Amino acid sequence: MKKTAQKKQQSSLTATTFFQYSKCPAWPWHEAFSDSKNRAKVSALTEKLWADGLLHEHEMVALRGKKQEIVEVPHEGDLDERALQTAGLMKQGKPLIYHGVLTHGTWVGIPDLLEKVDGKSELGEHFYVACDIKRTKHLDDVHKLQLFFYSELLKRVQGRRPERGYIIDAQGEVQDFV
Repeated sequence: MKKTAQKKQQSSLTATTFFQYSKCPAWPWHEAFSDSKNRAKVSALTEKLWADGLLHEHEMVALRGKKQEIVEVPHEGDLDERALQTAGLMKQGKPLIYHGVLTHGTWVGIPDLLEKVDGKSELGEHFYVACDIKRTKHLDDVHKLQLFFYSELLKRVQGRRPERGYIIDAQGEVQDFV
């Protein structure tokens, strides 16, 4: 019994947690502490639609307007391995990192895109800002909260919190906020 309670207390805080909370404040608690046998089974596609995201192919179409090289962090491997890969790409100064993994303790973030911008950070003369790709043109509070979470993770990874976050809609149009 103790191991189960300890495991549940080690649940990760992710951007999805904020979406869940915005829909139902009890949802993250049930995800973290309810017995997994009693949880409703939800398909990965349903979760993706809930988060108002796009499928991989559509995300890539939305990014076609970007002129820089896009490096994708593979989905294989555990989150720690993928976070190390992402940190390595950030140190190398890759212009665009698709599905990079950011971690700090139990915090985990996988923004759709990390974009390199000029400015000082622990990485050197550049730092990264997070971007999510959404079907909607409307930048709502849930999107802002997710992007703020990514910014907090970036602060811990690169030593500088980005001042802006943004979304790209399915047509490739950018909306940002401070």
